[in-house]
Amino acid sequence: MGADERQSSGSNSPDDGFEIIRDEARAVVTAQLETLRETDKKALATVRINAVLLGLLISAASLSENPQQVVNNWFVAGSGLLLFSLILGIISYSVDRPNYGIGPGYFDTVITEFNSQEEIQSDLLPRYADWIDHNSMEIATDNTYLTAAHVMLVLALLLLAVGALRLTGVV
Repeated sequence: MGADERQSSGSNSPDDGFEIIRDEARAVVTAQLETLRETDKKALATVRINAVLLGLLISAASLSENPQQVVNNWFVAGSGLLLFSLILGIISYSVDRPNYGIGPGYFDTVITEFNSQEEIQSDLLPRYADWIDHNSMEIATDNTYLTAAHVMLVLALLLLAVGALRLTGVV
């Protein structure tokens, strides 16, 4: 029974309030999990970009007849930041441990410890609040690492551009 059906039927029992809160909490957890998935996709894209750029830099240096002429301090610093960005992207991808909601352990708990629907309801809502709080912290941690990876990538590109300009004699 959806919220609109409950309103039209005139039912306003405490169970209806519990269902609304539980449905909203489940929607928040689901949205948080989707946010974490999107952050992981961005982290992997950042790792790929860094890996390709590092591969290009190493290849370019190795193809040169005199690598000491091609490699300057700007390229070394830019490459270091690319590597650091790659590491931060990997950390961002692998660091999150979200709570997905009710799992098999909870079902075992319900069977052994609770005798009524009221007991389950009084236990379940605080758990959702804990899951939401935990996932919020996971999102914040992931976003911190991903933002740092992006900042390092931009700085690396700037240093590499200056290094390229120094090689051409423009700067």
